[in-house]
Amino acid sequence: MGLNAQGIKVVGKIGTNKHRFYKADIYVGSARTAIKTNNSMFPDSWSRQRVMRVVNKGYIRAIDKLNGATYGVVEIPLSSVEGLYYKGINLKYVFGGNRVKTVYPVW
Repeated sequence: MGLNAQGIKVVGKIGTNKHRFYKADIYVGSARTAIKTNNSMFPDSWSRQRVMRVVNKGYIRAIDKLNGATYGVVEIPLSSVEGLYYKGINLKYVFGGNRVKTVYPVW
């Protein structure tokens, strides 16, 4: 559980579900002054490529869901959207402008 390139360090796992997604408390930034609690995380055992594959497929499903008849007109810009992907786990996509800012599992 080391510090990654974005300055985020997992400091304590809170719980893990049956698919090894977990929630954790994290420090953000090099000063270690900002702590965020109860963050949803992808399994540590997953490679970056696997995470990206799941994120991309979930994004396509989320956009397809938004374009469905039950949602009507999609407001642009979006602030966030959820897409069902991995064994019943929803992924939440948070946008900053016209870019995906972060993605995390919702369980």
